[in-house]
Amino acid sequence: MEDTAQSSATPMIELHGDEFWPLSGRPYFDIILTKSHVKPIYQMEIPTTLDPNLPAGTSVPMVLSFGENSWEMTYNETKRLKLVDRHSWKAFVDDNSLKAGDGCIFELMGSVTVQKYCSRSKSSEVTSQLS
Repeated sequence: MEDTAQSSATPMIELHGDEFWPLSGRPYFDIILTKSHVKPIYQMEIPTTLDPNLPAGTSVPMVLSFGENSWEMTYNETKRLKLVDRHSWKAFVDDNSLKAGDGCIFELMGSVTVQKYCSRSKSSEVTSQLS
């Protein structure tokens, strides 16, 4: 008799060539990337909505992961902001060919591990929606 039990692994969904996984119910934030998130500025701020779930401090280590890849980085907390280290964020953006207009969801998977999901958008469509 064959085993008919289904895998407990999270199913992957493919849409327009991009991979997506359903959210797990953990804290997350979504964002449409703008020019300041990508070339040449590479600035990423973690929203204050995640503050209760993240450690405070300077040079807090974190890991962004997507698929089988991961990027180690840090964020620095100021009085009002948590900013991701630009050098590491740049590597993440460039490695994933992210551009202004791409939509991303970052889901907190542990105290400092964040899973990323992105969707490519036509920049002109997003630019007109933001204007």
